[in-house]
Amino acid sequence: MKLQMNRSDRWGRARCPRFVAVVGLLALAASAAQGTLTSPELLLSRVDSESGAKGTLVRVEGVFPFDDLVQQAYPLQLFIRSLERPDRFVCFSVPWGVMEGAEKAFEDGLDEDETPLIGRAGAPSKDGRILQVSPRHMRVRLPEKFPSGLAEAQLFVMYNGAPVFSNVYPFEIEDGKW
Repeated sequence: MKLQMNRSDRWGRARCPRFVAVVGLLALAASAAQGTLTSPELLLSRVDSESGAKGTLVRVEGVFPFDDLVQQAYPLQLFIRSLERPDRFVCFSVPWGVMEGAEKAFEDGLDEDETPLIGRAGAPSKDGRILQVSPRHMRVRLPEKFPSGLAEAQLFVMYNGAPVFSNVYPFEIEDGKW
């Protein structure tokens, strides 16, 4: 008795290992492509302040990785430096809180090598607060003793161990007392 093999059965057995290998490679490539992060986009388009009974509030508008902030992939930081007293700074960090202090290295702005100084030169703020973070806005309250006058704002996130910076945006902090 002679066994007859179905033609589709011969094709299935011969091509099955190749088919599995190709599908496996495609799945691996797709998961690698999905897992690859791109450099975050940061842009300040408007910064203004207003003083009132609750202190000096600063509103920042721009583009930042809001969805990734929710997942804490990128710790967003808003760095504000006084131009009246260029060593004075305050840094609002999502999710770590607010640091303020003075550091001579910041007198010419903030660069990649100086970001670790924020934690060393600053101390937790007693009255600076992050009030709101939404997809294109951030509102913060400055520490009471932060100097009024001209200032600069800049966003940055840590990405692959190095900071990625936004543009620097000059603005004026109103002279308001609590």
